[in-house]
Amino acid sequence: DASETELLWSSSGGYLVLFETGADPSLYTAAGDVLQLDLPSRSVVRASWHPSTDHLLYFGTSSGLIQYDLIEGSATALEQTDASSILLDASILTFFDNGRQTEVQQIIGKDKRVLALLPSDEYELVLRDGSFLLLQNDNHEIFLLDIDAEEPILLQREATSFDWLADPRLLVFSDGSEVNVYDAYNHDTHFLTRQSLVIESVLWHPIGQHVIVQDTADIQAYEYDAFANDRFITTLLDDIEIEQWWLDDAGEALYL
Repeated sequence: DASETELLWSSSGGYLVLFETGADPSLYTAAGDVLQLDLPSRSVVRASWHPSTDHLLYFGTSSGLIQYDLIEGSATALEQTDASSILLDASILTFFDNGRQTEVQQIIGKDKRVLALLPSDEYELVLRDGSFLLLQNDNHEIFLLDIDAEEPILLQREATSFDWLADPRLLVFSDGSEVNVYDAYNHDTHFLTRQSLVIESVLWHPIGQHVIVQDTADIQAYEYDAFANDRFITTLLDDIEIEQWWLDDAGEALYL
């Protein structure tokens, strides 16, 4: 499955790591030479590069983060990390259950700060755009955070499907029965539609003027205007069973 395979270049383009779920990572130089990775025998679940240091590679494992120095050929397990820890720029984002709430923590060296307090649960970082983080828990709830804001938790809603539009930073989400759009700049939410059929997925058109909504029978395009009383709705496909669909990058073609 191509979706489970990643090709990741280092910050200056000197190295390339091939990571595939369930397999050992493969490492290459830009010239195509194969480099050997001497990793501890732990299950690797993700890989990422340091944002500015070309020779530092990070692996997420079932027990925490490992920093691999390509120059020294050494692997170091990072303290205070676990399976949920993620590299965030030159810092580490991790989650800690204090017995009452889940702390979203940022660790820089030996310094730690709490970014937000969330209901006690397991969380996954599903999207990052600058200072905006989108988290999802096991109860189909999403949490949109701005880690630079005084009140970092911008949105907490039940959502089975969602999509982020980077510019102008709009989050469309659905709980399966209705669709809403959250404006992260103006901090307000706009209702888009409510359906009698189960809404299975929502997706921004790349231009950002429409939201594509799939229910159990149709795919429709809804005009998005935050202040519109009436919206144009275009049915793209109807009365059809759809297992998977996607748009091309230009938003000109829909594939099934």
